[in-house]
Amino acid sequence: MIARSSFLLALAMLTACAQTGPLTGGQENADLARRLTGTWTGDLPCADCEAVRTELSLRPDHTFEERTEYLGTGGGIFTSLGTYLFISDSTLVLEKARGQRVGYRVDGDRLRMLDQEGGRITGDLADHYLLAREMDATDRGAEHSVNIALVRDKMLRGVDFMASGNEPGWWSEIDLEEGITFSRMGDAEPFRTPAVEPERAQDADVMRFRATTESGTLDLQLVASDCQDNMSGEPFTNHVTVTFQGGRDTVPSTYLGCGRWIAPARLHDSWGLVRFNTDTIDPGSFGKGAPYLEFQAAEGLVMGSAGCNSLTGGFTPGYRSIRFGDLASTEMWCMGEGVMDFEARFLKALSGGRFDLSFTNVELTLRHADGTELVFRRMD
Repeated sequence: MIARSSFLLALAMLTACAQTGPLTGGQENADLARRLTGTWTGDLPCADCEAVRTELSLRPDHTFEERTEYLGTGGGIFTSLGTYLFISDSTLVLEKARGQRVGYRVDGDRLRMLDQEGGRITGDLADHYLLAREMDATDRGAEHSVNIALVRDKMLRGVDFMASGNEPGWWSEIDLEEGITFSRMGDAEPFRTPAVEPERAQDADVMRFRATTESGTLDLQLVASDCQDNMSGEPFTNHVTVTFQGGRDTVPSTYLGCGRWIAPARLHDSWGLVRFNTDTIDPGSFGKGAPYLEFQAAEGLVMGSAGCNSLTGGFTPGYRSIRFGDLASTEMWCMGEGVMDFEARFLKALSGGRFDLSFTNVELTLRHADGTELVFRRMD
């Protein structure tokens, strides 16, 4: 158990951190942050509801996102953002909005919630105040893999781009329709801007978002190139440079990190091909129905059929676009006039190609810079 005085002293240090900068814990804290990075879930006891369904995502940059749902009340899902610090080699404290703080202790392969004094919760329900790690790509043992649970969560919230960095810790989200959010460890509230159109370089894959509000000025530069988080080792697709002045700043500060584009949630569906350039697709011309694509948007995977043979592969989201990897297909001989020729053209058009994305009602259109256009309709 953590003594009340020790816990309150740690919270006082955490408060001071908001004024003076991050509280550093050395390599041990960095190692512990790496080990705990991921999503933790559980149904915590509740006095006025069935349970508090909790999903806590801990990031290696010492920021967190918590989603809670009070089961049985119909009250919806609440999201909290903030920072966390370690006050010992096994205890962390979440700092939420308006000074609210919650402690957790590492308990084997679980996180155990602490009481307001930093001690273990007692009583009949004591062993229900636990969160378990959610299995995702990271937990299945893939070295330096993408945190799929975190990407899926942001996708469902409509986030188009996510970025973060370390030393000092910061994170940012871009919603192309709503605006930009930026936060640093120790900030009381995130800095938010309205939606802005990016500036794009003519001769390089570089994009810049600039915004000024009454609270400050923000400049995000995205460079499309492989980037690896220097704490977690997670791979990203963009180097990100942030220049920010706001809140307690007297001069602009620069922050470096990595980021990635996130596929739109509505892409996560099955789409049947209805037009390939000027050719309208007749499902009856194919022995197994019209070609289709099924996207697993958060995972960056695509599968489907070219009309007879199955196909599978990966894709990478971009700014209102996707780029397919090399698609693989089965090699069966297919009956029907022109079916094999069509399959070859279809796979060649998609494989390795970058396409602008657009949605209209139940249709998805993919447009390539060479003029190739494919129109799909959402399948029932």
